[in-house]
Amino acid sequence: MNPGSYLLERVLKLSAFSLASLTGGKPVTGRQPSAAVTITAGHRIRWVKAFIATTGVRLGPVRRGASVSHRTTSGDSPVALAWTAGILSSGVLGLDVAAAESSGSSSSGGRVALGYQTLGFLSGTMWTVGSCQIQRFDAEVALEKLRGKRLVFSGDSLQRNQWESFVCMVEWTIPPQKKSLTLGKVHNVFKAKEYNATIEFHWAPFLVQSNTDINIKEAKKRIIKVDSVSDTSKDWEGADILAFNTYVWWMYGIRVKTLWGSFANGEEGYAQLDTPVAYKIGLKTWANWIDSNINPNKTRVFFTTMSPIHSKSEEWGREDGLKCFNESEPLKKKNFWGNFAANKEMMSAVDEVMKKMKVPVSVLNVTQLSMYRVDAHSSIYTETGGKLLTPEERADPKKHADCIHWCLPGVPDTWNQLLFAHL
Repeated sequence: MNPGSYLLERVLKLSAFSLASLTGGKPVTGRQPSAAVTITAGHRIRWVKAFIATTGVRLGPVRRGASVSHRTTSGDSPVALAWTAGILSSGVLGLDVAAAESSGSSSSGGRVALGYQTLGFLSGTMWTVGSCQIQRFDAEVALEKLRGKRLVFSGDSLQRNQWESFVCMVEWTIPPQKKSLTLGKVHNVFKAKEYNATIEFHWAPFLVQSNTDINIKEAKKRIIKVDSVSDTSKDWEGADILAFNTYVWWMYGIRVKTLWGSFANGEEGYAQLDTPVAYKIGLKTWANWIDSNINPNKTRVFFTTMSPIHSKSEEWGREDGLKCFNESEPLKKKNFWGNFAANKEMMSAVDEVMKKMKVPVSVLNVTQLSMYRVDAHSSIYTETGGKLLTPEERADPKKHADCIHWCLPGVPDTWNQLLFAHL
């Protein structure tokens, strides 16, 4: 499979469009009489295509340095775009587009209204939290660090989000014939052949076993076997770098069905535990496996903390909001924390378990920095069952807006920037 084609498709599905990597630090502006885009990085033309595919904007022939005018398919009003593609994939991490929910609305006169308010761009060349400056991601340096190695991401769909981000951030530097992508139900592998490196994802939403990982999707039938690590643990062995997460799949109720022993015990063998208690037990089981099977002299271990869920807009003062729908700016309140967005008791469990492990684990604490980004989710431009939402579903954001997963390029790029700094 062509990695570029797959990743473009995934980006389209995840974010509808995302222009972060096209901006040179200037916000996209709207409602201007004319428009032009300067493409200075050829590998970034794919993001223009993503934008076009989603918004219905028609684009003429593009070449490096070319000026391109745009018009919408809904009318002949020119689309106002003003950005410069001067930043490579290592560029504007965290500057992403949640969704242009107001584009094409009656109030815009058929115009695709692009601007700071609609797209959620931040001014400046890089999104940072406070005065924190992190080493810029360098794709070629990252690949050199991975030469001859296996980097394995394992966890839930947010960890897959991070894997997709990492592959996007490095694959553009590699010629098509020197890379490959293999996709499976629980196992995805990107190979950088020239570097003899693989960047893998292994599906393990709880890190321990459950009966709902693949076949049973109904949460009410879920039973988690908290005393045994995931069946995919065999794929963790032999990795040079392991990056884990687990959180969102635990958050389907205040209590979960847990099991010790065999799934054959079924309905009669489980016990209901408060979710934070079950989560901590599951983490201890995972930690024991790491301590028993991983040689810290050969393998680095990372753990990404919980990714916030922005499904209750009243937590950030928008009483009339529809989850994260139509949010166009990051929150400005320092140290904002939503109690629904991220469970502090479960956050503490991560800290407690990691501190007692024999094998050192580098914790990528992404929760607080991601907490501000109510604007950065895929919202109504998400997919369900492998398909984009229908117009009818997009018209009902209260039910269908995805305020769990993130646009790409976007917030997961910043997580990988932290990972890169540790490699």
